[in-house]
Amino acid sequence: MVVYISTRREHEALLKAEDKKKALDQYWFNLTRDAEEAKKIIAEYFRQVEFANILFTDFKEGWKTDRGMVYIVMGPPNEVLFYENAEVWSYGSVNSNSKISFTFARVKNILTPNHYVLNRSRALQPEWFNSITLWRSGKMAF
Repeated sequence: MVVYISTRREHEALLKAEDKKKALDQYWFNLTRDAEEAKKIIAEYFRQVEFANILFTDFKEGWKTDRGMVYIVMGPPNEVLFYENAEVWSYGSVNSNSKISFTFARVKNILTPNHYVLNRSRALQPEWFNSITLWRSGKMAF
């Protein structure tokens, strides 16, 4: 579940680890080098995963969906606009110039009427990677 904030090398190491629990604990500790700070980040991260599962689980677990991924990394959006075939999530204060939006298109799916796919854009990468850096440094706050 940490795939969204992990480097490729970290993710592969976690997948290959014989003792997954020990490897995951070490992963979190390596991010902060502080056991208490690591515990806080773990709790917050998995709280976000839990909310993503509650909000977006349908034919697959919510954290594995595009909306779940954005929710986990970016937190709850400041604003959500609903359209017939899309949702647009905005982040940033109303008066801020750094407001960014994620657009999710509703895609036909025989398993669910609520399957949304993120319209990926390179323009979102700086803010996306900034949020990942905040997670990895333990400074993400929603």
